[in-house]
Amino acid sequence: MRHTLSSPASAATPVDRPATTSRTLTAAPLRALEQRWQEDLKRLVQWTDPATAAVLSRALGELREALEQGERQETVLSIKEIGRRYDMATSTLTWICRRHGTEVGARKVRGEWYCDRAAFEAFHQRSARGAA
Repeated sequence: MRHTLSSPASAATPVDRPATTSRTLTAAPLRALEQRWQEDLKRLVQWTDPATAAVLSRALGELREALEQGERQETVLSIKEIGRRYDMATSTLTWICRRHGTEVGARKVRGEWYCDRAAFEAFHQRSARGAA
């Protein structure tokens, strides 16, 4: 599975994600699907009774809510974001990325480290258990 990171000043760069992380669907293709369904729903309403149209409209609304919720779920975080969330120094996170890169799903893109959120959380929990 591929995930794309982009910086504001440059084009998107593909980043390979570890196979052990949970799979998420990207929102862009789903947004296109939602728009197509919305157009199909408008055409269908002309030929269908209002009860069926209401069911379809409700289903489309549920899809929209799921998409919005999925967009809020971040799958790749920069070490700056991780540092803020876990109150860790950037130098410590850089060290973790260098030494335990595969465990945290670390990738370096244009000089900045990024980690897979789920992999880092699992690593952090294992580390916390080991320290206790």
